[in-house]
Amino acid sequence: MRLGQVLLLLVLQTLVVSPALAAGPPVPQSLAARVQRLEDVKEIHDLLIRYGLLLDSKDFKGYSELFARDAVWIGGFGTHRTPAGIEAMLGKYMGQAAPGTRNKDNFHLLTNEIITVQGDIPYSDPLLDNPNPGTAK
Repeated sequence: MRLGQVLLLLVLQTLVVSPALAAGPPVPQSLAARVQRLEDVKEIHDLLIRYGLLLDSKDFKGYSELFARDAVWIGGFGTHRTPAGIEAMLGKYMGQAAPGTRNKDNFHLLTNEIITVQGDIPYSDPLLDNPNPGTAK
């Protein structure tokens, strides 16, 4: 290795590694903070699962209650606002389920469900896939 390459590596190391070392080791979180993070992640995970289950069972009222009052739903059926608007849209395009109906044909599968929480900000980019087997009995 030539002297110029060594100097370049040293400069890069100083620029990249030194600031990380200067910041010091991460501050350990309290047990309560770690437990709260786990509870937050579980709550978000359960919300994502309920999203698919309620939609597949055509419980559009329950599904719409997963959304905030000022929610905007954007999808294959257009853009719809508010939980009541989302519920009405689903009833219009997907039809209401008869009482006691058990879904055998349409299932959403949740994958890529990595959930991170930084402070009060959660992030997840899950894939809610609907393979729609159609005639499964």
